[in-house]
Formats: sequence, structure tokens, C-alpha cells
Amino acid sequence: MHHSNDAGFLGFGEQEITGFRVENQELFELAETVNKRLIHLTEFCASTVKEFNWHPKAVAVRLLMRSCGLLQAVILLSERGMIVESRTIVRGLLETSFSIAALHDDAENYINLLKSDSEASRKNQLKYLIDQQLIPPTNSAQKIQESIDNIKPKQKLINQKSVALMGPLASQYLAYQRLSDDSVHVTARSLNHYMKHNEDGLGWHYEWLVGDQESIAKNLYTAILAALPIGLGVAWMIDEGAAIQNFSDLAMSFHKMQPLWI
Repeated sequence: MHHSNDAGFLGFGEQEITGFRVENQELFELAETVNKRLIHLTEFCASTVKEFNWHPKAVAVRLLMRSCGLLQAVILLSERGMIVESRTIVRGLLETSFSIAALHDDAENYINLLKSDSEASRKNQLKYLIDQQLIPPTNSAQKIQESIDNIKPKQKLINQKSVALMGPLASQYLAYQRLSDDSVHVTARSLNHYMKHNEDGLGWHYEWLVGDQESIAKNLYTAILAALPIGLGVAWMIDEGAAIQNFSDLAMSFHKMQPLWI
């Protein structure tokens, strides 16, 4: 399919969206069912989890809320054939699933990683202000340096591979790596999505990548693969039996499907 209208993907209307959805009806329906279950669990958590902000359950609820938006974004992008853009969001879902698994298995260590990452990021930003002489008029280099000095030493940014290895979802880190190279970062592979070799084998031309049935199916499959353990992990953490059963049933149905590795 060629992407030729002057509004880009925004020019795709009901006919195109229906076509994309019909081609992968089962996966779209399952993704939407998982989304509804995640929202229902979020609403339950919002009314029952009343812990302080760094309590593992409170962190889990926020990760759950993040996953709801990410899954919905994958569905919306996929139904317009936005394959590259959708993959950037799928990677975010995988990242969130690693976090839930790590939080479930080693909450204290994971939360300490979050705190350290926040401080390391703040320190790097403050240092950049000084290094690049971007100090706001309302501040001074001395005040910024004092803020840097007040940050505890040896704070580190989160390494997603380390987080993935903290829980039972480490095998999915390969998909995370592939998505990083394929779509998320500016790489040789990601730039290849905007060109196509001529059928005669002589040369190439520029072309928008519009998802076909297989590529959209792989995106949805991987998004569901990431989203299910998020819901199940949070349900376990808050000990919500009905949600545990719901997500377990969905996982059983999902694993009967043919694997579609990205």
C-alpha cells in the first residue's frame, strides 16, 4: 500500500482503518480486551491502594496506568498502519513489563534504582547547564553547582537490561533490543524503512512504510505479550483474585495463538 495523500497517515479514514482491523481482527479484539481489563484493574487499585508514593503497590499502580496509555497508543497507531511509530510504543510496554517483574520479585532494589536514576538524570541536566553555559538569568553557576554537590555520589541511570534480568521476563529483552534498532533510535536499520528497492533490482526509491497484515500482527502480538504480565503482576502484588483469574485466562488464550516474533 502506498501512502500518498497530502495529510499523511492523518488522511486515512474509516475505510482504511476498517481494512487494517479486519486483517488482524482477532489480535485487535484481544488487545482491546486486555486494555479493558487493565483499566478495570487500574480503577480498582485507585480506590483500594492507599500507600505512600514509594510503596511497591503505589509504584505498581503508576506503572499500570502508564501501560494502559501505551497499549491504547499501539492500538490507535496500528489501525492506521503506522508501523514504525507503533513499534516505538511497543518497546515502552516491554520496558514497563520488565519494571513490573522487577518490582514484584525485588521491590526494594528496583525502587532504589528508580530513585538513583532520577538523581543521576537531574545531576546530568544540571551539569549540562554549566558545561554549555545555558544558565537561566534567574539562577547562577554557583547555585547550580551547589545543587550538583548536594546530590549523593555514585547515582546511576537505569540500565534496562539489568532491570529485565531482575525478573522472569528476561527472554523478552531481545525484542526490546530489536525494537531499539528497528524503530526507536536513528539507526541504519530504522532509516531503511523509508526506502524501497526497485522491483527490477536496479536502484531504490523513497517510500513511506505503511504496515501490512504481518507487520501489524507482530506489533499487536508483542504489545499483548508485554501487557499481560503487567496486569497479572499488579494483580498478584495487590492480591486481587478476580483480576489474577482474568489475566490468567487471557494469557492461556493468548499462548494458544501462533507466536509472531518481532
